[in-house]
Amino acid sequence: MSQYLIFFLLFSLTFSFSLSRPVPTQLDQPEVLTSAKIPIPEAKLTGLSIKYFTNDSIVFATNISLHNPFNFKILIPTVTYALKSATETIASGTIPDPGSLTANGDTKLEVPMKVPYSFLIDLLKDIAKDWDIDYVLKVGLIIDLPVVGKFTIPITIKDSIKLPHLN
Repeated sequence: MSQYLIFFLLFSLTFSFSLSRPVPTQLDQPEVLTSAKIPIPEAKLTGLSIKYFTNDSIVFATNISLHNPFNFKILIPTVTYALKSATETIASGTIPDPGSLTANGDTKLEVPMKVPYSFLIDLLKDIAKDWDIDYVLKVGLIIDLPVVGKFTIPITIKDSIKLPHLN
C-alpha cells in the first residue's frame, strides 16, 4: 500500500510541476526552433507592386510564398506589415485571419496596403532624386503550431519601384 502512496505522491508532484511552468505564448525568434531541429514554415516576399488606384489612395500589394513542411495544415492567425520609404512609415497594419497553410505544400498569400495620396507628397523628394520609390517592407507572419504555440516569422525586403517616364 505504501508503494501506491509513494507513486501517487510522485505522480501528483510531477503533474503539478508541469502545470506550474510558464508556457511561452509567442516566440519571436524562429532560431529557437531551428536550433532544436524543428522544421519551420518558410516564407518569401516577391516584392511590391502597384495593384490599383482609387480616388483617395494607391493600393500596393505584395505576394508571400509560403511552404509548409508538416503533414497538417497550419493556421495563420495574423499578418502584420509596415511599409517604409524615406525613413517614414507610409502604410502599416494587420490582416486578421488570412487563412491557413496547406499540408506539405505551398500557399500564396497577398497582402494589400492602402497608401493615401497625402503620403505621396512626402515621397516627392525621393521620387525627384532618381525617379523611383525606395522602400523597406517588413512583414510578420504569426504562425500557430501545435505544441510549440504561436511564433512570428519576420520577413524584410528592401527594394525600389521604378516609375514609368515619358521619352
